[in-house]
Amino acid sequence: MVIMESQVTQMPSQEQKTAPSPEDKAIAPVRSDPAGLVMQVIDVSYDGKRSRSPLQLNDDINGIEAALQNLPPHKDGIARVFDLYPRGKCRDHNGWQSNVSKHFREEYPGLRITPRLFPESRIKNDLWNISRQWAGNAEGTGISTKTSLKVDGKDSLNTASSFLVCYYYGINKLLVIVINEQHLLVGTAPPEYTYFDRIAPENRFIAMANGSRDRLTKLLVLDFLSSSVYLSPATQLELWRNPGSFFDLPTWEHSAVIAGVSSITANTVEVYIDSLALREVVLQELQELAEAIDFVVESLRKYSNPKEKAFATQQRDSSSSNAVDERMFILQQMCYQRRKNVERSIEQLNRTFEAKSKALNIQESASVRRLTILATIFLPLSLSTSILSMQSRFKELHLKLYDLVGVFVIIGTVAVIILLLVRAITDIASSAIFRDLSNPNRIWARHEKSIWGLLSVLGRIWFASTWAVLMVSFLFGMLKDVMLGVKILGFGFVGLLGYAILVCVVILHRIYLQLGK
Repeated sequence: MVIMESQVTQMPSQEQKTAPSPEDKAIAPVRSDPAGLVMQVIDVSYDGKRSRSPLQLNDDINGIEAALQNLPPHKDGIARVFDLYPRGKCRDHNGWQSNVSKHFREEYPGLRITPRLFPESRIKNDLWNISRQWAGNAEGTGISTKTSLKVDGKDSLNTASSFLVCYYYGINKLLVIVINEQHLLVGTAPPEYTYFDRIAPENRFIAMANGSRDRLTKLLVLDFLSSSVYLSPATQLELWRNPGSFFDLPTWEHSAVIAGVSSITANTVEVYIDSLALREVVLQELQELAEAIDFVVESLRKYSNPKEKAFATQQRDSSSSNAVDERMFILQQMCYQRRKNVERSIEQLNRTFEAKSKALNIQESASVRRLTILATIFLPLSLSTSILSMQSRFKELHLKLYDLVGVFVIIGTVAVIILLLVRAITDIASSAIFRDLSNPNRIWARHEKSIWGLLSVLGRIWFASTWAVLMVSFLFGMLKDVMLGVKILGFGFVGLLGYAILVCVVILHRIYLQLGK
């Protein structure tokens, strides 16, 4: 469907006796219907006060050639914006795009206009390319940025890039081509669906226009770049899974990072690397976008002719000026906040991974300790087996088995003594042992405070006594008489059993006294 006149958003009240004039209708802003709109032409005056839409085209390629031919002439002092939303049949290069390209060649001969209906996905906001937009731009160098959402073949929500290019034509004409990716319409999406919707509000940046073509171009570029910031407001990112939507949207990691969501699940090194790489990419995109916006804003503030500033002050009322200045301030602060959100996310990811790495090191230290204990046990066993040079079957060992265990205990005792000496030398070197010796009661004082302390002391005495009985038994059995060693071992274990019973009685008595208090 082709509409050759703009539609007025505010209908006249019943008290009005006369309908608005055609000129009033021509300058009234148009609210587009993004559900079916694929193209509209917007004429904006260089002072930013008058904007009209002489053409709106819905998803139908029939009649597009005639509609473009019937467009009013592009007058001097007017910026003509072609706001394109290729989708459906209008993605046909041999139909819709060919007609638009033909119109550009006939209407603007000499310009090298090659509109791309399929913009590249990566951001292209190089400062040189941006400055080319208000420097004549004879080569047609454009810029692109992420301005919309789309669902890819895997049903995941991703960003899509839009494309903008500005041409100076003739003495005082400006041609702007904006090629947008299709927006994903959900109940929580921002209201500014089309480029014209973003430049139509009262606080639009083009309200700062002052009749200069260069200044209006900068303002149009700034609105285009700001659409990437307003793409997914941080306050709405958690609402993408709105139950009222026509389908349940999948999680969009890019939005979660920008919003500063702190859900980090770097359970493995691979997941950590992927998460960090994603955040680094998003940070680079936001930094480039923020630098581009700051570049255009500073260009508007610093490099304006004093006469142009005075003219702008006269043409703009204070309320409109304050609204635009506030919007520009909010825009810069939004860029700053989202960039800080990503930086904080990267820092949090690094801290989380560092904490998990420390926990992993502690677990590895515990594993090494267990392996050391096992080595302490099996090394004496290996040495004792080597010393005895066992060449007999197990059932034929008899007294050799006794000797084997005895050698194991003796060599193990020597290893423990060496270990204790090494630890003692280390403690002396670090002066830690002197702190304990400075207070003789310190070692025993911490065990007298509780039942568990007493049990710890008695338990250590029991283990030391057991080891002493084993050592004495094997020494007498291996060096003098086997039977004597066996008797020492038997009587020793009986004594140790009695000691264990005595310890239990003491502990129970201590518990009884504690309960009595």
